[in-house]
Amino acid sequence: MNRPLRAALLTASLAAGGLGALLLLAPPARIFEAVMWQPDCASLRRLTRYDVLGADTLVLQWSRVDDERFERPGCRIDWAALPERTATPAVILGLHGSVQDPVPQRYPELAERSLEAAREVPLRPRAYYAPLELYPGVPEDRARAYLAALPRPLWVSVYAGPGGYGPNLEAFVQRVVPSDVGVMLQDGVGVGHATPAEAARTARALERLRGRARVMLIVEAFRPFGQRFRSALPWELSGQLRAYRGLRTVAFDGGHYLSWTWVRALLAYRWAASLWPEGA
Repeated sequence: MNRPLRAALLTASLAAGGLGALLLLAPPARIFEAVMWQPDCASLRRLTRYDVLGADTLVLQWSRVDDERFERPGCRIDWAALPERTATPAVILGLHGSVQDPVPQRYPELAERSLEAAREVPLRPRAYYAPLELYPGVPEDRARAYLAALPRPLWVSVYAGPGGYGPNLEAFVQRVVPSDVGVMLQDGVGVGHATPAEAARTARALERLRGRARVMLIVEAFRPFGQRFRSALPWELSGQLRAYRGLRTVAFDGGHYLSWTWVRALLAYRWAASLWPEGA
């Protein structure tokens, strides 16, 4: 019986026996530094505590999106309560985003509305997050102007299509993202754009170029499920976590894929896998 299967069976036994809860008393070493959440009304109730994964930061992908301000009856988010709810004392506040990839002509509008969000959302964030995701092919001058207009400290995420992780993406980041802006690299594994090894190599290259303090790796904790996505099973995620050891990692996405049941299952799996010499 191979190690992943043995660990999976033991994980199921732990969960069935309620032993997974005991792991919360002494969780393993940090798995993620941060957890990202793409706020919407449906997933708010599924947020849980992420400190047991080692996370001390909640990254909000946006605080306003298109015409949604999350202030209407039935869809009201108490931003100030989120750190306690998720047991993550620090917040990186996403600014004004768009569900669809915005046309470049809208970049100035999004920047202006983002400044408004930074003034009005009742949080004192550690930093801000620019919801405009960057990839090779966006108008570089417009993207630079958009980032220049936003408040600091600031983070932005980048990604590439299949086969696009490597020197070309690294050069794009260096051209477009100012040196004082942090980069969150989407690993592309959940959508099939990259392997964990490709994502890790690119993240480490960006660390060498920009410094460790300004690079984080977004771990796509989901997998395709028909025309939609589902949470990655703990043993599906293990290849990413092994490849990313030593990197600063952000789990995506808290409200949609990282339920309390999932958190306990991941802890139980990593403990079970550690019983064999190969580790988790």
